[in-house]
Amino acid sequence: MLGGGGLPRNLIRVIGAFVGGWLLSVANISLPICNVLISQIITATIGTLVMILVARLITR
Repeated sequence: MLGGGGLPRNLIRVIGAFVGGWLLSVANISLPICNVLISQIITATIGTLVMILVARLITR
């Protein structure tokens, strides 16, 4: 997933947000952050990083 962008890259980001929420709920992890928006941003970032790693492993 190097270069370019567009729809595939945006889909990875959106799906990553859902994956982050799912991973944290399955692992029973609750972020100790009082601000809900910040917590959601961190959760989405975690999921997106996981999705990017998986996409890079698949494309190797």
